[in-house]
Amino acid sequence: MENNIIRFNSYKLERGGLLYDMYDQFNARVGDQGTPLVMQWTQGLADTLIDLQAKKLHFYATGKVGQYLEKLKDGTGYQMSADASQVEYEDRNAAGTMDHGITKVKLPKQFFPQEGIFYGYFGLKDDQGNTYTSVNVWFRVLGGVPIMGAAIPYFSTRFDELMETCQGRIEDVLARLRQEYQDEVKKNEDMASETRKQLSALADTIESINAKIKANDIATKTELEKVERSITTTLSQISMQPEAFETVTALQSTYPNGKAGLFLVTENNHQYVYIDHTWKDCGPFVGAGLLDKSVNVNKLSQALQDSLVPTVEEVPITGQWSGYVSIKTGHNVDNDDTYYSDAIPVTPGEVYLVNGTTYFDARTVILWDTKENIVGYFPQSLTDKELDSKQAFIFAIPQGAVTMYINTKKGNGNERHLYKVKNFNRVQDATTDFVSSVVNGKQAKYQPVKLTKCNNDGYWQYQYGYYQYDTDGTTKAVGYNQISIKPFETYRIKGNSYFEANLYNIYDYAGRLIESFPNNNLDAQFYDQTFTVPYNGAFLKVNQHKDGPEVALEKVIEWHDKSPIADKKWVAIGDSWTAANTLGNTVANYTNYVADRLGVTMVNAGVGGTGYVAQNGNYEDQFYNRQIPMDGDAYTIFGSFNDVFVDGFKFGDVGDIDKLTLWGGMKATLDHIWSIKDDAIVGIIAPGPWGAFNPQNENNWDKLNMKANEVGEQYVSTMKKFADYYSLPFLDLYHQSGLRPWDASFVAKYYHGTSDTDNTHPNTNGHKLFASKIADFVNKLL
Repeated sequence: MENNIIRFNSYKLERGGLLYDMYDQFNARVGDQGTPLVMQWTQGLADTLIDLQAKKLHFYATGKVGQYLEKLKDGTGYQMSADASQVEYEDRNAAGTMDHGITKVKLPKQFFPQEGIFYGYFGLKDDQGNTYTSVNVWFRVLGGVPIMGAAIPYFSTRFDELMETCQGRIEDVLARLRQEYQDEVKKNEDMASETRKQLSALADTIESINAKIKANDIATKTELEKVERSITTTLSQISMQPEAFETVTALQSTYPNGKAGLFLVTENNHQYVYIDHTWKDCGPFVGAGLLDKSVNVNKLSQALQDSLVPTVEEVPITGQWSGYVSIKTGHNVDNDDTYYSDAIPVTPGEVYLVNGTTYFDARTVILWDTKENIVGYFPQSLTDKELDSKQAFIFAIPQGAVTMYINTKKGNGNERHLYKVKNFNRVQDATTDFVSSVVNGKQAKYQPVKLTKCNNDGYWQYQYGYYQYDTDGTTKAVGYNQISIKPFETYRIKGNSYFEANLYNIYDYAGRLIESFPNNNLDAQFYDQTFTVPYNGAFLKVNQHKDGPEVALEKVIEWHDKSPIADKKWVAIGDSWTAANTLGNTVANYTNYVADRLGVTMVNAGVGGTGYVAQNGNYEDQFYNRQIPMDGDAYTIFGSFNDVFVDGFKFGDVGDIDKLTLWGGMKATLDHIWSIKDDAIVGIIAPGPWGAFNPQNENNWDKLNMKANEVGEQYVSTMKKFADYYSLPFLDLYHQSGLRPWDASFVAKYYHGTSDTDNTHPNTNGHKLFASKIADFVNKLL
């Protein structure tokens, strides 16, 4: 079947062309009808199979049959003669649409002429008849055997075309380009000469008009003076400062009998004048605001605003005085539910982005002039849904404003942010799929992002984006304060969604909710989600399900080529040296460093205080009872000296199955792993040195009637013998870790894992010393 399939790739960003001898793939002769033609459709550089059934796609073919006049210069087809016949075929019921991107069709005999060729298109359509993709195809029958060519059109520059025409001779290409340039210059010179002639004729006309004006041949002085007086009288009655109204209805209600002057309506940004007893719409207003900066982002179309992404710097907001500055009185009003900021100096034309809580007439932003009169406020209008709600918006400082106040409703979760916009950048719309294609085959390096919980329980609502407070103590969620994000940044988040408390919400710079995940109100579910910030993303707000795990957010700080083992899973079995978050204030240990270096998925199966024999607590958690996944690609067992503290412990030897011996515990652990996955790859790692057990500690260890260094040597040698006996890879960190727990200064820097006197557990710096050795060991296992 493999050799009988003709493969088409819809990728069209570079030159493509194939020639098929169809004897094997399509055993047909002239005039044949009904011989199956099997094709497989792929897309992209990676030759990804197109899921035809999921996309509801079916095969179609169309073209002409007959003689051709010439072959197209780009090699992708033919110019057919005028008397060529049109032929078409379409598998409308998708009977030939199959799995794995395959279509199987039986073309009519008209597609295979006795003389001439068929030239046209093979392609895919959806169930609505829309073309999904197509490929240029031609047939020619030679000796009764059809030959087929397939070509993908491509786009090339003028330079590429000339390089092909001149067969790659760069000097010929440059000569052709130079000649084209000179021809263009000559054409422009000819146009300039013609323009000078036209300007000369225009100058003659102007001189003639001036002569008539001087001779009073156009209007008498008396008539001109009369017109001048009329104009002066009219202008004296018109206000030079346009008066603004929010709606046309408001303008008509205020001046039902009209008024001289120019009036602006902000709902459509049109100018109006009163002429012939009616208000006349004079179209969009364009005024001197371009010079005084009063024409700002607020007056741009919504589509243009949405394409702008601001670069901002945060402005500190000081003062949390009880009450608010009212849009009705213009001054402070006592209120226990709100507070307002200190005065913030502003300059007309500046643009700001603000987060705050609007509360009736305590609008988020109040602007004063030098006489403490209100000259503006934001938001300018409210709906019931916006009252008492968290929001963000962008605004420009109007003329006359010198002071700004920020009102905010009291309550936990109502953080305030004020940003000054430094500039705007146009950002082209790009999808997550586009970004994913750019980093396809790449591997990410992540950095943790600090999140700060809101002071009160509640959550960022996934449909509207505002903060839903816990009013009765029953809400099992809490939100995190927003963080600033930038378009096309990539993040990874782990945590639970909980009904309407979705895992995260993304907002644009104007505070509008643009994306929510998982965008449903289902019961608690855990997610490990990687996402890319959309082109207009500005803020991220995260929720925490209180009964679930802590939310963890990481940011991609580096992309690099994907490791050949990046899709592998490594299971790390061990004790406190392996277990996560057992190193005091440290976050990462060797498992994190190894996984980061190799790019593999790491499953941490460590439990403190355990071992091949030892258990920690009132339940059995020795290595041979450890819960581990069955789909691991490599398993490492990193035991330590916890075992020698167990009463009745012995080292054991070949054939020993007593689980109180090291040999017996190791045998039970190996059997446990192989019972879960019979072909599991297992590596044994000997413990690193402790302060109590290291090659230089000659103190007696009474429990086994041996010296401490003898205990260490016997423990490690038993492990090495076991690994050799079962042909298991072995890493000796007891002698090769680089750790020196007998050195006090070394201990101070590289140990102190759980306390300032701990010489058993290496800290983060200590783990970095031997992590590379384990990384090389795991890499060989994989």
